[in-house]
Amino acid sequence: MSNSSWLESQAPPVPEDDEERVRALRRYVPQGELPLHDQAIENLTRLASEFCNVPIVFVNLIEENEMFQQACFGQEGGTVKRTDSFCQFTIMQDDIFEVRDAHADSFFRNNPFVTGDTQLRYYAGTPLKSPDGYNIGSLCLVDRQPNALTLSQKRALRTLADEVVSRMELNMLNKKLYEENKAKDELMRIVSHDMRNPLMGIVGFAEYLYQETADEEKKEIYGIMEDAGKHMLGIVNVMLNSDYLRNETFALNRKEVDVVAETHDVIVLHKSFALLKEQEIQIDMPDKLVFKLDPERWKHITGNLLSNAIKFTPRKGRVSLSLKRDDSNGRSLTLRVRDSGVGMTDEQIKGLYSGDKSHHRRGTEGEETSGLGMLLIKKSVELHRGKVHVESAPGKGTIFKVEIPE
Repeated sequence: MSNSSWLESQAPPVPEDDEERVRALRRYVPQGELPLHDQAIENLTRLASEFCNVPIVFVNLIEENEMFQQACFGQEGGTVKRTDSFCQFTIMQDDIFEVRDAHADSFFRNNPFVTGDTQLRYYAGTPLKSPDGYNIGSLCLVDRQPNALTLSQKRALRTLADEVVSRMELNMLNKKLYEENKAKDELMRIVSHDMRNPLMGIVGFAEYLYQETADEEKKEIYGIMEDAGKHMLGIVNVMLNSDYLRNETFALNRKEVDVVAETHDVIVLHKSFALLKEQEIQIDMPDKLVFKLDPERWKHITGNLLSNAIKFTPRKGRVSLSLKRDDSNGRSLTLRVRDSGVGMTDEQIKGLYSGDKSHHRRGTEGEETSGLGMLLIKKSVELHRGKVHVESAPGKGTIFKVEIPE
């Protein structure tokens, strides 16, 4: 549509495919967010100002009801009503939209950008066209006096607009790659952490069997098993202590399972640690308890709590685990792990879920900890809309209580 058609319509224009156009914009700037600052796009606005000889340049993005700045030069940007903008006309066409003197134009002379602080007299905008063909915004020039672009300046403006879109595409791809890498890092962190408890079980059983047998050939085999397991544990510990593995993204796969059976598997895995420290493990669970949760995350929760209880309980101490369903106030699952261990100070309790290395402690016999276990427990429980409670005091042991609603 030509400029004269806008004058004849005397109404704010809206593209027929505006809904799809806004969806295309959302690929670069999600709803409710403002675009991140990009110095390269800021530099393009400066270049446009110098080449086209105008004092003010904007990169404007237009959503359903508002227009906001991706970048600006010569004047501080902000968010304005779409219907007040000149750029609403630019996105209606494929080439440059130009108003040479707004004061002399009956359609624009009362526009708030003309009568207000901006004192706009001249406007030229070229659409920012996404690769799929939608005009998501404009690269526009503003002057406080009448003006007109030369052919070479128009060509430059179109080229710079293409560069702006290319930069936005690059930013979007970088963000997508970042999210994908974050997901991969999360998978590595979870896999690493999941490997730790089974490996510790192997090491524990190998050490226990080594101590129990008098057969020298078997002792050699068990010793090799123990050394190999410890070597793998060392690798896993390095991975767990890497800062890049400390993301907090999780996926939840909730389904009905026999929680008693899932918990029993975890208990069997940790019995070797308790045997080595001559600890008593007391179990209080029903024969069967069907509940809807994520079984892998549940094993995380139970395994880490049980492992910590054994680590921080001295030789010949006691660890208890109870599991029950509570239907008194809505259906919920309650796990309680209690130990007769060293306990924690108030300060240690405060730093329990930080994942900060400064809060790491060794077990009563020097057992290693990554510091991530409690962080993972808290996140897994919260994803189930549950809560973790802790009671502890130095020398008086610790009680962890996990409540998960269905």
